Amino acid sequence: MAAGKTTSGEISSHLFSRGLIKKDDPGLIRQYLSNLVEFGLLRKIRVYGKKRFIYKHTSPLMRIFYYADEKYNISERALSEAEMERLVGEMMPRVVEDNVRELLAKRLGLEESVAEAKDFEVNGCLLRFKKPEVALEVKWRKSWRIRRWGRLLKGWRGLGRAENDFCSR
Repeated sequence: MAAGKTTSGEISSHLFSRGLIKKDDPGLIRQYLSNLVEFGLLRKIRVYGKKRFIYKHTSPLMRIFYYADEKYNISERALSEAEMERLVGEMMPRVVEDNVRELLAKRLGLEESVAEAKDFEVNGCLLRFKKPEVALEVKWRKSWRIRRWGRLLKGWRGLGRAENDFCSR
């Protein structure tokens, strides 16, 4: 997870490449992922329109630390203030995107999910009874606002029609 792997297949391939599991089989790690979800360390998020899930750290600080340790080995050395600022700046857009998606899902009483498309970026798809209700595109800036964005889904086939579209800036 620290290396940016989010699906069970990606995680098992990464563990296998490091010699930590005997074969590249997502079935070997599913129970461990389920346990981490049950303990509250990971969140399991549905991928809209697919029969799979992604896993994310529940704590943004834990996510930033493990990412930084995997990429820059920060547990073995001291970081300068400039390095910390660059690292947090690198991770913040993804952390904000995940938190906005999670909070909107809770606030609106919808199921949080992510959407994947080759030619159109949607950061979140909030579902009601497995059908899209809200599509979400999050842009990180120094200031932000939430506004209605009525044409977000027009160009993206596969998601269908949504009643409410929001964009946070």
